[in-house]
Amino acid sequence: MALQSSGQISFSQIADEFGIPPESNLGAYRVTESVGSLTNLPLDTGIPQSGQIRFSDFYSKRLNIVVDCHSGETEYRSSAKLKYTENKLKVIGGFRGAPTNSSGKKVFINVNKIFGSALGSINNVALRTGSWDSETTLQIDVGSSGEIFGAGGKGGDANGGTGGSGTSALGIEYSTTTLINNGYIQCGYGGGGAGGNGSNDPDKNTQDHGSSGGGGGGGAGLPNGSGGSKTNTGVYGDGSSGDNGNSSTSTVRGLGGGGGNGGGSSGGGGGNGGDPNNAAGAGGGGGGNAGTTSGGDPGSNGNGIIITSSSGSVTISGSGTLNGAIVYDGVVS
Repeated sequence: MALQSSGQISFSQIADEFGIPPESNLGAYRVTESVGSLTNLPLDTGIPQSGQIRFSDFYSKRLNIVVDCHSGETEYRSSAKLKYTENKLKVIGGFRGAPTNSSGKKVFINVNKIFGSALGSINNVALRTGSWDSETTLQIDVGSSGEIFGAGGKGGDANGGTGGSGTSALGIEYSTTTLINNGYIQCGYGGGGAGGNGSNDPDKNTQDHGSSGGGGGGGAGLPNGSGGSKTNTGVYGDGSSGDNGNSSTSTVRGLGGGGGNGGGSSGGGGGNGGDPNNAAGAGGGGGGNAGTTSGGDPGSNGNGIIITSSSGSVTISGSGTLNGAIVYDGVVS
């Protein structure tokens, strides 16, 4: 638990919270540390980093712990609480280890690299806080190199296939959390719908002609949304096949593939995938006098942030970018 807020406080109480410094020297608690994107960290806010240090400086102070979501390569579907239990963290001061129970401690989740999600349920997130012990002070710091993405939806497959839906970026599962976003958080965007087929019958003595639609473009996200596949189904006579849809990048949509066109028949073009500046599009319908198929609908977007509590206190600030909805009383998977 945090140290008392008033009255007599002893060195042993301070040492129980922060660990024993070299030679039990109170002055050794004047620390300045940098971890990930966090710089100039004291032992706890208000404890002097230079000059005079007194027992009264430790009133209401608590152990500070930084969870490492900043080192290494890109990660997918990660949990900050799991990293804590696996000791992937830094205790400020370094005078003791992190306790199993985080109650009464201040935990920073420092995000300063890239996290991606996975396709499937909209509740799939790239990074989740996990559940923490009561009375934990929890703060998520997304640094300037921190990027958290939902997965991009797949483009629909011709003929007239529906675009896939995107998934979500950040899941907050602790009711009292501070998020300082100086990086980039983005939902996964929906994939474009595929184009429909069309066929033409010039007259009863001439061969019919059919053309197929194009695949939908992938939605922006990580993993990137893949483009939908073209199909040769319905292509006959002088008709032609549509094109595959294009895959997205993490932030830019994939464009839909063009529809086939021949013998008086036409396939619809695939719809473009979605990204922060563009909604995902539906596929175009096929054309011809003998038969047409409608284009497919676009997929839906994931969420930028899912907060599992409807009544908790989540404070969001910072100069970074958030693309995607914030959903309260949601589910994280």
